Amino acid sequence: MFTKFRFLAVLLFALAGSVVQQAAHAYVLTLGASPNPVSVGGNVVVSVMLDDPASFASADLGLTYTSSLLKIIDRTPLNPFLSQGGAIDEAAGTIVFSFSDPFGLAANATGPVTVAQFLFEAIAEGSAEVALTSGDLGFNLPDPASSAIADVSDARAEIRITDGTVRVPEPGSLALLGVAMAAAGYAASRRRRTA
Repeated sequence: MFTKFRFLAVLLFALAGSVVQQAAHAYVLTLGASPNPVSVGGNVVVSVMLDDPASFASADLGLTYTSSLLKIIDRTPLNPFLSQGGAIDEAAGTIVFSFSDPFGLAANATGPVTVAQFLFEAIAEGSAEVALTSGDLGFNLPDPASSAIADVSDARAEIRITDGTVRVPEPGSLALLGVAMAAAGYAASRRRRTA
């Protein structure tokens, strides 16, 4: 009799541990930018990636960007079946958006999956930052109404924007470099002669 109770207790403890482990899963969102660096007038794609798409159904996210250096051109979802919505405030450099995956296509992906992409135009030289400010995710499993807050603490991308011109040294700089190399060569040859 004691053995049955002990077995039942161990089984319940294992099931409870499994539920706690699933509930403690932290979803992570990251950002990637390509190409980086980019020239003024060029386009850069910023991708929002989810580390574990197993039961992903929807995302309500907030994003900020340096509006003095970047201009939003377009936002696209993961695939044509995703619906998109949201608001863009170009003056403040904020985007609030939501995507949903009603057919569960993202759940079939393995590894990190791109939830959304944003196309920016580089409008001025400098170092621009794009960052996620919030990440509310909805899931199909185990409960259609389940949701989780994704970790967005490291979800930022630094984009270096150059003016696109190739720097050519001035003739005076080349002459100075030539004089310095000649002096170094003369000193080396003198050391060899005295040794």
